[in-house]
Amino acid sequence: MSMVHFVSRSLLASYFVADGLAALANPEPLVEDAEPLVLKATEYANQFLPVSVSTRIPTSTATTVRLHGLIQAIGGLMMATGILRRLGAMIVVAAFVPKVIMARPTRQSEEEPNPSGEDTPEEQAEDRLAFLRLIALLGAGLIAAQDTQDKPSRAWLSAHKKLAAPETPAGSKQAKKAAQRHTEVLREALTQA
Repeated sequence: MSMVHFVSRSLLASYFVADGLAALANPEPLVEDAEPLVLKATEYANQFLPVSVSTRIPTSTATTVRLHGLIQAIGGLMMATGILRRLGAMIVVAAFVPKVIMARPTRQSEEEPNPSGEDTPEEQAEDRLAFLRLIALLGAGLIAAQDTQDKPSRAWLSAHKKLAAPETPAGSKQAKKAAQRHTEVLREALTQA
């Protein structure tokens, strides 16, 4: 394992661990933003999953936010420590997608003035920048999930193994005949010398 891989993976994972632990310890600031997403997910779960499964899904948004934070922190720890690092990165990416969806900046046209006067253009620019930061973290997590540390992946190995000469009985017979011919040529060369 390269030291650069370890350090960069640990630095990236530190954000996901800290963010997950913050949601686990104090979910209240996230509950308001997560409420519509949790309600929609619960509705889909009740609609498409069997009753035995859908009844076990927490209905409290605070509990869901805590569970989400726990999953994200565990994935980040797996990624940072290198224990099932690619699986940990995939868990982090999957857990991070709802946060990106919740942080999506709202577009307000200039024709429609904001009646409450809450979002100034500077605040909208900050929201867009925060959203782009989350997208960048999501992309970095995807790269970490695909990092094989300069070793070929199992998919690559299996694809190239199929392209190599397969071990068939006909192939092995041909190899044996070629080896016998080489042996005979070597014997003739030794007997003539």
